[in-house]
Amino acid sequence: MAGKNRMNSEERRAQLVDVARRCFASNGYAHTTTAKIALMAEVSEPVLYRHFDSKLDLFHEILASTLEESRLYFAAVAAQPSNGAEKILALAVDFPRYCEANRGRFRVIERALASVEDEKSRGIIRGYYEGIVESLTRLVEEGRRDGSIRCDVAPGSLAWVFTMNGVGFCLLSALGIPEIIAPDFTTDLRRIVLGMLGYGASGQE
Repeated sequence: MAGKNRMNSEERRAQLVDVARRCFASNGYAHTTTAKIALMAEVSEPVLYRHFDSKLDLFHEILASTLEESRLYFAAVAAQPSNGAEKILALAVDFPRYCEANRGRFRVIERALASVEDEKSRGIIRGYYEGIVESLTRLVEEGRRDGSIRCDVAPGSLAWVFTMNGVGFCLLSALGIPEIIAPDFTTDLRRIVLGMLGYGASGQE
């Protein structure tokens, strides 16, 4: 406790974000209060409010940091010396590992999707997914320019399809379904993704 009281402002803010993330992941957004977050962080609510205006402000911070992590991840893949289709394939094949490594972050978003009702919270979550789609759209557009991705489907549509599949995978993989982590599934996943992208299809423009 004494050590926590000696935290500087930046350290305290980071600690509150980490505690809030765990609270949201365990209890969901609707059932998490600032009082619970302060209790778990071993601070008073006034201390929490010195760093964040509200529970929604904390939630926004968590989503922003999760989105930034995702953007860095996409940027690392995009930097690979390959064409657009191969970059998206690399994302799809590596996503199970990335999902597991960030399970706590994604769980916050998954639970919020099922519980938030106010338009402001929905807008924040919508903005998170729109940021993911923006990154994917850039990769699709790159693939269209280099000829590795089909031109008969809008880049944004492909990006949203992959995003929806990613959300579904996050939800289902938490159930421990063996089929979706088996080696054969990865092999089939590669074929499916390349087929969706039109990779190697003779009908590309």
